[in-house]
Amino acid sequence: VCPRSNLVTGVGVPPIRELVERTTVALGTDNVMLNSPSMFREMEFAAKLADVPATEVLKMATVNGANIAGLNCGVVEPGRDAKLLVLDGESDNLAGAQDIVRAVVRRAGASDVKNVVL
Repeated sequence: VCPRSNLVTGVGVPPIRELVERTTVALGTDNVMLNSPSMFREMEFAAKLADVPATEVLKMATVNGANIAGLNCGVVEPGRDAKLLVLDGESDNLAGAQDIVRAVVRRAGASDVKNVVL
């Protein structure tokens, strides 16, 4: 699902919560003419739009998308390709967070990225 794009293009709001209950849902971002592509913004919007836990939204943006695309990444575990996005836990958006997953999903942005490992 690409909720920001769906909303702007008039396709409608995807029923994320209902989809999560029935299938594997991946989060994407598209339509660069109308929205700046940003998985951080997409996670934030999806989390606020749908009644699903932050852990589920993060899975939609990482492991679920990788699995649907047939990629061997998306989660850190033995045998998986190491593709990591390292966030600065001391950034203004993440420092002092009580629930780090919720903070990443709802507050993190590109300025919080410390390193990318491919």
